[in-house]
Amino acid sequence: MKKIALFCLLALVMLSLLVSGCNDKPANNTSNENSGTPLQEKPIQAPDQDNAPQHQAYPEEVSTWLNTFKPLFAADYRVVDGKTFFMVSWGEKPSGGYHVKIRNIEQKADKTIVRVEFSEPKPGEMVTEALTYPYAVEAVEGVVQEPVVFTTADGKTVIPRIIGLEGDINDFESRNENIAVLNFQYRSGQVTVRGIARAFEGSLAYFIRDTQGNVIDEGIIITEAGAPDWGAFQLRIKDIPPAAEKLVLFSTSAKDGSKINSLEFTLAPAK
Repeated sequence: MKKIALFCLLALVMLSLLVSGCNDKPANNTSNENSGTPLQEKPIQAPDQDNAPQHQAYPEEVSTWLNTFKPLFAADYRVVDGKTFFMVSWGEKPSGGYHVKIRNIEQKADKTIVRVEFSEPKPGEMVTEALTYPYAVEAVEGVVQEPVVFTTADGKTVIPRIIGLEGDINDFESRNENIAVLNFQYRSGQVTVRGIARAFEGSLAYFIRDTQGNVIDEGIIITEAGAPDWGAFQLRIKDIPPAAEKLVLFSTSAKDGSKINSLEFTLAPAK
């Protein structure tokens, strides 16, 4: 009888433990992993950086920006349909193997910081033997806190933004490393130039030379922003003499004041 009673007692203990185990529930993890972390990027199609931007599934404003500014080292953003698109271009490269990646988008109380990683081809790596224009695009829901600052991943280098450019954008008519002209028009003795520039203290200069090589007009152009950003500018000059032959845009060196980054335009005879 003692053995039977002991067996029954053990059976009751085992049954009690089994029921208790079935009623236990796993702990509910209610912590918010995104609390206090950088903004979560909205997944979009990753760009094929050896492919033209117009072949990617981006809004028209984003594709237009990329196609226009891909030859430049520049960054900017656009708000389209309730999403903010961040765009970074590394400029023209001699081959494939150059890549741009937006690593982090962090919204602070007074600004938004976009950190970008750049990588070059490794020695001996097989790459596309053609000019390429590496870029990156990322999007987040909603509108972010301004100003927006683009930096390298280590935060040591600010990536130039395009400041103050309004109206339609199109391919550049002429450009160099620090001056890019979108529109040039000379008609009836009047010249109009519209573009962007990275210039020391936001200051460009110009002169007009006649067929004898004499300077017949000169002046200063103030852009919408100083270097390292690209500042928009517009130049209008009226009553240009018929003898005018060339318009030269240039910036001056911060080191010694010498003329640098010259762009030259031919002036047809005034009509």
